[in-house]
Amino acid sequence: MYSNQNRIHQAIVAREVIEIYKSAPNKSNTAESLDVLCFAMARLTEKDPAIDWDELASIFDHISRSDDLSISRDLEEIYKKISSLIRSANSYSELDI
Repeated sequence: MYSNQNRIHQAIVAREVIEIYKSAPNKSNTAESLDVLCFAMARLTEKDPAIDWDELASIFDHISRSDDLSISRDLEEIYKKISSLIRSANSYSELDI
């Protein structure tokens, strides 16, 4: 049960990280900070990763170093997967599974 809860909490943190980026007025500076945060999360969750934190760190690193925001599509795909994971977990908890 702990592992499943850990995965849900990681998904929630990842969703919030992406939402911080989306709402940031200065995307480049925000992406630079989120890159560091995601890298740290990757190290903290190495034994039981639910999210590919290194991939998120790489995306934010790319955004912080480039004016090319086309990689934001990758971020949106990850966001959709994370949101789906959270919705599924909420459905199971409502059913007491």
